[in-house]
Amino acid sequence: MLACARLSSLRHIITSRAFLERFKLDLEPLRRHGLEIIFLEEARQFLRPPDKLAAWARARWRPRRVLRRQVPEATAVVLFTSGSEGMPKGVELTHVNLLANVRQMMCVIDMLDTDRFFNALPLFHSFGLTVGTLLPLTRGMYVFLYPSRSITGWCRRRFTILIAP
Repeated sequence: MLACARLSSLRHIITSRAFLERFKLDLEPLRRHGLEIIFLEEARQFLRPPDKLAAWARARWRPRRVLRRQVPEATAVVLFTSGSEGMPKGVELTHVNLLANVRQMMCVIDMLDTDRFFNALPLFHSFGLTVGTLLPLTRGMYVFLYPSRSITGWCRRRFTILIAP
């Protein structure tokens, strides 16, 4: 993780203590190299009710000022290779790249608005991110990400499209 953080010039990591405990991740090496760790559980205490109300009002009555205009060619996500041949390599995907992949799949997959996706690929996999997650979300479809805490009864959810290795 440290190599990926250095490669992408990260300065902050936003995470939760529950996530770190569940996956037994140690962020101490990242902290020692100057990355600031921000825990969601602690960030919540700094949001006062007046701040929340002001943010809601801005979003409600001036939504265009709240949303920053995105540059289509700007980096939307950085996916990292496994590093099996040495150091991991970061691959920048732009908003245009992601949406082009989603549109290409829409052209070749016969989907209904009622389809339900079961995505067994990780989000750090390009196909898992674009086809297994962004495609159904842009169409307003149900997406189940596996593995998940709530796998109990997943077979009763009547999935119609499986994204898997």
